Amino acid sequence: QLLDRLDAAAFHGRSAQGVIAAAQLAPRGSALVFLLSDFMFAPAWLDEALAELARHDVVPAWLQHEAPDSAGTGLLELRDAESGAWRSLWMRPGLARRWSEAQRAHEEAVRECMARHHRVPLRIGERFDADAVSGFFSARV
Repeated sequence: QLLDRLDAAAFHGRSAQGVIAAAQLAPRGSALVFLLSDFMFAPAWLDEALAELARHDVVPAWLQHEAPDSAGTGLLELRDAESGAWRSLWMRPGLARRWSEAQRAHEEAVRECMARHHRVPLRIGERFDADAVSGFFSARV
């Protein structure tokens, strides 16, 4: 049923605001919902999605990516996850420092948002760790 509803919704957007629209398609009754994302979007959108999903048991599965090397300089090729567009960026020490600070501030805002909704994220790194996932769900009992 959910696949039919998602197909009928025909998500064609180029924005992470789709997380809100997807949350609105969740079943009326209580359900286990996995919210799989890197959460690299406005924390206000996460806040709205979690509020929409309040009646459900939500597991935010937080995909963790390695940040670009902030120690050096050089040309970076970056791809926007929503649009797919590539962009070149010359990384300088000052920019790397600001990027790192902004990343830490964003992650803190995401953690605070999840905490307000009483959600603990399942962190998923570059490599899948079955023991970490088992430990996460064992701690929830």
